[in-house]
Amino acid sequence: MAAKPDISALRPEARRLYVQGSSIKAVASTLGVSPSTVSRWKAESSPGGKKPDGWDLARRDRRSVAERVADLFEEALAFTEAAPPAERKAHLDHLIKIGGLLEKLDKAEQARQVADSVEQTVRRAGLSEEYAEKIRARILGMGG
Repeated sequence: MAAKPDISALRPEARRLYVQGSSIKAVASTLGVSPSTVSRWKAESSPGGKKPDGWDLARRDRRSVAERVADLFEEALAFTEAAPPAERKAHLDHLIKIGGLLEKLDKAEQARQVADSVEQTVRRAGLSEEYAEKIRARILGMGG
């Protein structure tokens, strides 16, 4: 009987996928492991079993920048709508800037999703980690 392959090397990739918003089931499917394995790795990220665990904290922190900017936009919009008409033009300039930032964040997220998908495909094709990372960096505009 063949020895079981060492899947522990997949743990960092599982964490990265989960933190980026994938479900435990989706992470397991992507990496070819069982959902119970991913759940165990996630649970082990929390010393003493404290909730939220390390993966959930990282996911919350990752999303917080985009969410905070979106919340800021909503607050600024409500403030502008409540402002006297004479003051609205100054507020609109701020809304335009925040809206531009939200658009940039959205484009960066879309590029990251494409890069993740291509990187996974390259790895599944058996190409080197270095090659996969180079492709990811080029998609994200970080490599030559």
